[in-house]
Amino acid sequence: MVTLGSDAHRALIEQVVAHYRQDGRVRAVAVFGSVSTGSWHELSDVDLDVVTGDGVEVVAGREAEALFGPRAALVVAGEDCADVVLESLEEISIRWRPLAATSPNICASVRVIYGRLTAAEIIAAGEANRAQPDEQRLLDSLMRDAIGA
Repeated sequence: MVTLGSDAHRALIEQVVAHYRQDGRVRAVAVFGSVSTGSWHELSDVDLDVVTGDGVEVVAGREAEALFGPRAALVVAGEDCADVVLESLEEISIRWRPLAATSPNICASVRVIYGRLTAAEIIAAGEANRAQPDEQRLLDSLMRDAIGA
């Protein structure tokens, strides 16, 4: 099995898992991206997907503050996500979503590191959210490219 990043990456991951270990709102914590696949480098961020229960309200900025407190030098929070730069310049990107809202973009590299869900369950949820390609739009784009060439 691929090691999950550097010692610093693993310390960040363990911090998040420890924070959510007794949190009934959380069904699973999964890592994805370069740290999950082994293609990371020392400056890679840690990408995490925190799968919450249905109907759980999460305020991303408050969650990031609870996780990292004064260690967070910068927090850019969206509706259900936060990108955090720590004072050590380590970076972590976290998304909090119910299983049904799993992004298909994490399916290729997702690894469950804590919780009651399997990677297969998370992948199935993500794949269910994958949009079908708009064939007419794709054909139009290909025709424009062919004419331009």
